[in-house]
Amino acid sequence: MPLSLERSAIVSRQAAARVLSEGQTEEIRRAFGATKIFDLRQAFGVDFAHGAADELTVNDALPLMDEHSTAMLVRRLHGRAGSGSI
Repeated sequence: MPLSLERSAIVSRQAAARVLSEGQTEEIRRAFGATKIFDLRQAFGVDFAHGAADELTVNDALPLMDEHSTAMLVRRLHGRAGSGSI
C-alpha cells in the first residue's frame, strides 16, 4: 500500500475512534461483537470494514474499522438502516 494511502487509512481509523463514544462502542460490541465481517459485508456491501479479513469478528475488527463502517452499525442499532437480517 502506498504510504499516502496507508496514512489515510490510519487517520480514518483514528477519526472513527474519536467519533464513537465509549457507550456506542459497547453497544456495537454487544449487538455485533461475534458477527463475522463476511456476514456484515453481505448486508452492507463489499467495502464494509475495508481492509479487515472476512473471518474477523466485529470485536476483533472494530479498532481497524473506518468511520463509515462504524456509522452503519450505529444506524442499524438505532433502526435507521435499510432492511436486512443482521
